[in-house]
Amino acid sequence: SEGSTGYVLTENRFSQPKSDLYIRLRTPLASNSPEASIMSDLLADAINEHFSSLSYAAALAGAGFSAQTSQSGITLQFSGYHQSVIPLVTQVLDRLPIPLIDESTWSRLRQLKSQQLARVQATRPSGRLFDEMTAELMPLAYSSAELNEAFASIDRQTFHQYQKAFFAGFSSELFLHGPVSRDEGKALLESWVKQLPIDESTPTVQITTNAWPGERSRSYHYNHPDQAATVLYIDMKTDPESRILNRLAGNIIEAPFYTRLRTENQLGYLTFATAFPLYNTPILAGVIQSPTAEPDELVKAIQNEFKGFAAMVEGMPKEQFESQRLSLLDQLLNPPSTQGELSNAIWSTIGLRRPFSDRMEQAIILQALTKEQFVRYLEKRIQNPVVLKAFRTDD
Repeated sequence: SEGSTGYVLTENRFSQPKSDLYIRLRTPLASNSPEASIMSDLLADAINEHFSSLSYAAALAGAGFSAQTSQSGITLQFSGYHQSVIPLVTQVLDRLPIPLIDESTWSRLRQLKSQQLARVQATRPSGRLFDEMTAELMPLAYSSAELNEAFASIDRQTFHQYQKAFFAGFSSELFLHGPVSRDEGKALLESWVKQLPIDESTPTVQITTNAWPGERSRSYHYNHPDQAATVLYIDMKTDPESRILNRLAGNIIEAPFYTRLRTENQLGYLTFATAFPLYNTPILAGVIQSPTAEPDELVKAIQNEFKGFAAMVEGMPKEQFESQRLSLLDQLLNPPSTQGELSNAIWSTIGLRRPFSDRMEQAIILQALTKEQFVRYLEKRIQNPVVLKAFRTDD
């Protein structure tokens, strides 16, 4: 129907008749400002709290429920024995929107959120640099400083207004994976959508990653005894080929990076290279956190490793490259082994707006990849990094 999209996957390979259902209430109110981002977290907490007694009864019957936030909305996730999941969904949707929260619930949720934000402030500098990176690259992600500031200005009245606005209407996205035929599944999804306040005019939430803005070298100061540096190679191409080559690059550089910088040079006890997509944007990162070395020294060491990366692969025995390529290919071709993992993987593909054929497309690329092609990719890829340094604040 207008304002909602549903997906059904019939499952009969696993012995128990279990179902996984995801319902995302999609709205810009989930993250269009630091305030919205905080309040959508609080709303998910309030939903979980409101249904805790229902969740307990459902758990005894073999079904579970939880609400979680993302940049595009709040997801209601149900899983467990099919026969117990069906009535649970109907009961939960019947009771939405939840009543406006009372003062004692508000102060408890606010206290928990405040502790959570304080924990972020106290995390390791290497982790905080990732936080800064995400906030810079993603328009709908915010730094802990922005979130803290927003949090201070939110009171219960503001939150009540948010609660009303959120439930005034949203679009929805549903995925049911279980022992139902396509038609049965479709009928269930349609009956549940009827219970929701769908508003077809809800603006589409566009989750994106922007190019890195402004200065490519940034310094931050944190109140922590360690210092850190992160060097990031950001690829603005988001196609399957760019993502799978990035992953292979991470797999190959991980061990030598650690050996040289941690074991041999002992630069810092927290030392690693990693490849990951931020939403769909491929990122290759080198990270060191150290109680002794200066951030500038760390940056130099990390960049050196990456500068020699293409040559290292070029000089690598073909068998060694092949074993890395084939082991990654193996991961792509072996889908998740449990129903829950498979549900999760599909739901995340839906959220990332990737086609369902994405894994196969990556596998086809990896299948045909030669060492020479990969070396050429690295030569182009390993340049113009973003450098983030974490200095300790002089108290």
